[in-house]
Amino acid sequence: MRNGARNRWIHVRWVFACWLTMALAGSALAQTASRPDQRPFIFGLSVSYFIVIVFALLTRQPLLTLDPGRLRFARWEREGKVYDRKDVRTFQWALLHTPLGWLNPNVRMPSGRADIDRVLREMTYAEGTHLIAFVVSIVIAALLTVKAHVAAGVWLALINIPMNLYPVMVQRWNRGRVLQVSQRLRARPGRLRRVETA
Repeated sequence: MRNGARNRWIHVRWVFACWLTMALAGSALAQTASRPDQRPFIFGLSVSYFIVIVFALLTRQPLLTLDPGRLRFARWEREGKVYDRKDVRTFQWALLHTPLGWLNPNVRMPSGRADIDRVLREMTYAEGTHLIAFVVSIVIAALLTVKAHVAAGVWLALINIPMNLYPVMVQRWNRGRVLQVSQRLRARPGRLRRVETA
């Protein structure tokens, strides 16, 4: 019963966070779209948010069914260890301990072994969505700059760092840690060390 009540509360928080942020971003975009350079930060934030939402909807099915092994670590990433940095850990803490984490509760590591594959797929989905959104945001920022909306383009590029680049780094760090747990489980079945992810 406790788990059922907790899951309902998580769902209520997710719905509240999604609708509130979409309403705020939609209102902000409606007010700034015609003159983006007057309030470039607000414009950049709302555009960046909607880019993430659009690609989260478009890529959900293909990325959730994608083999997590397809987004392999490069040799220099050392299975995600390169992202074990203070700024990445700070960003992860914010996702775990502030309402920002309400927007995607599915990437938290559960206590059961059966859910490891699901969590890895959710991480792949989150990472892939933010990676695509990062590239698209950079392209739009460049186009804005070319079209003489320099302030709007610069702010969109800057906002793109915490909005998309850091989530990609956090998910790659998390995925490396969860993969280590999965490998340990194969070697020593029956034991699961809880990993805090966001």
